[in-house]
Amino acid sequence: MDNKQSDKMQQKMKSTKEAIEKANDGQKKQSAQKHYQSAQQAQTANKQDECVKECDAAMSELNA
Repeated sequence: MDNKQSDKMQQKMKSTKEAIEKANDGQKKQSAQKHYQSAQQAQTANKQDECVKECDAAMSELNA
């Protein structure tokens, strides 16, 4: 993974985390947190596509 992709993934993780932290407590936030944890695991394993997918899923939960 090149630096540009890594920076993009880091930014997506950061914005997702911030959105979760700002969200009201409840089922949507809990579900989003689970997706974020999966994104963290994917990031650690250098699976960028999976990381992005999980971040998108977390944001979808918050916006549902």
